[in-house]
Amino acid sequence: MGTYIEILHEIADLIKKSEELRMIFEKRPQEIDEMESSLGKKSAVLEKLEKDLDSKRKELATLDLSIHSNRILMKKYENQTFLVKKSKELAAINNEIYAAKRNVEDEVKKRDAVADEMAGMEEKFQKIKDEVEIMTAEISSQKEKLEAQFEELRPEYERAVAFKKELLKKIPPHVVAVISDMEKAGKFQNSIMASVNNGQCGVCKMAVPPQLVSEVRRENEIKTCPYCGRILFWDRT
Repeated sequence: MGTYIEILHEIADLIKKSEELRMIFEKRPQEIDEMESSLGKKSAVLEKLEKDLDSKRKELATLDLSIHSNRILMKKYENQTFLVKKSKELAAINNEIYAAKRNVEDEVKKRDAVADEMAGMEEKFQKIKDEVEIMTAEISSQKEKLEAQFEELRPEYERAVAFKKELLKKIPPHVVAVISDMEKAGKFQNSIMASVNNGQCGVCKMAVPPQLVSEVRRENEIKTCPYCGRILFWDRT
């Protein structure tokens, strides 16, 4: 396996490099997705607030109409008091005036309460609307920067992937299979190789059996760490 050690080191470096570049391509979009998810939630709150405000405006308009109608009714009954002569009729009209007046007072209180509630809702609506506009602009800016970064790094990433493919052609298929399985496992932190130093795996620091150390040192075939699974190589330093 000695003739493959240098190739394996190059492949390991390329895997690490391509993984770093891949993370830039994938992690940044995930961050933007999270921002867009947050934006979506705020937009939903904004939409609900807008519907609630519309409902309150209709409620306010209905109260205004009712207050206006009752005031007209009061005025009508007040005018009628000058026309009646019987005390019984006057008492009945005064009762109607009193009822209309009470309706106006009650509805004015309701209107004031609705208006106060609306003022708070409108303040909240404007605050969230401003946040949505800022987030929308930020997401747009981040997407533009990300696209520019992609364009800059994509050729480097593609070269690393292509070079790795060429190097993999130079090593035995069973070794390629081991490397492929390690990459798919995703648990090697982009480091598929580990040196054997002082009888230990250079990455997980576990003691390597003496027989395995000897086999690694002879470099006749690929050997992996029985604990972390990385490809072992002899540290000649």
